[in-house]
Amino acid sequence: MLFSLEVDSMIKKWIKKENRFLLLFLATLASLVLPTFFRKELLADTLFVVTFSAMVLAGIHALKGTPVYRLSIYGGVLTIALSWLASFQMFTNSTAQFQLFTFLFYFAFLFYYVLSQVIREKEVNADVIYGSITCFFLLGYVGGIYFITLENFLPGSFDFPFSEKSENLIYFSFVTVTTLGYGDITPLSHAAQRSSVVLAIAGQFYMAVVVATLVSKWANGRK
Repeated sequence: MLFSLEVDSMIKKWIKKENRFLLLFLATLASLVLPTFFRKELLADTLFVVTFSAMVLAGIHALKGTPVYRLSIYGGVLTIALSWLASFQMFTNSTAQFQLFTFLFYFAFLFYYVLSQVIREKEVNADVIYGSITCFFLLGYVGGIYFITLENFLPGSFDFPFSEKSENLIYFSFVTVTTLGYGDITPLSHAAQRSSVVLAIAGQFYMAVVVATLVSKWANGRK
């Protein structure tokens, strides 16, 4: 009984507002890392949908108390529903396009408003740092979903050495946003090439501006 009360208290402490960015960070990291440990495609896909849903829910929690909280709930519920329907392969080509546009707009929305919350924080603490890292992850997701949408509308926009396009375009997005440029996936169309350049610039701009802003606030807080 005592152990149960301690666990319940710990859970409530973790989900309180002060940890809103930490929860989103953990969920986003889980969605990127955990599915890679499972070789069976069905199990990996299911685990990705579960962690993806957790990431969306954590994103809603991160926006709690903001003017867009209710909107984040509506968009989040729709995003989760579409992700589960897609996992059961219940989409036609037209509904798949609707799914991609929904994911793209929702993650762009989440990135913008979580970043706004991070920038507006007056004090830089651990949770704010988690929020800034999470925004960088979200930028990679936005880029990946955009590239998937682009490939869906303009087939042949990318040269793939792999069969699975969606998963590897998310990988390509993170490689681009960090400017690693391994060269295993190549943008071929003009739209893909220009989008890759914009994403790479956005990644560098994020590192320069957001990190500098947080360091400045942290330094001012120590005075």
